[in-house]
Amino acid sequence: MLNVAEFASDLTEIIADLPVACVFSGRAFNAASTDAGMNRSVEIDGVLFEIDRTIICNAAEVASTIAPPELITVGGARYRVLKVSKHQDGVGLEIDLKTETQ
Repeated sequence: MLNVAEFASDLTEIIADLPVACVFSGRAFNAASTDAGMNRSVEIDGVLFEIDRTIICNAAEVASTIAPPELITVGGARYRVLKVSKHQDGVGLEIDLKTETQ
């Protein structure tokens, strides 16, 4: 049986251990930054983009409209959202990012 409260508690602890401040659509939240996306790429409209950073956050803390190609600020740097994946537990989001150069 899926224990959503336990997954939420675990995710909160992970984020507390590896916090990075994020802002999306004027809303501030914390996430955990991971190198899980390193050496991976995402294909969008036939173009391959290298993933520069991946963050993991609580889905309830992020605007439900976060999707490619939105901009997000992570640790003071601007990134373009490449891909958003909802965890099977329904609690977490994994967001793959590309450094915004403009």
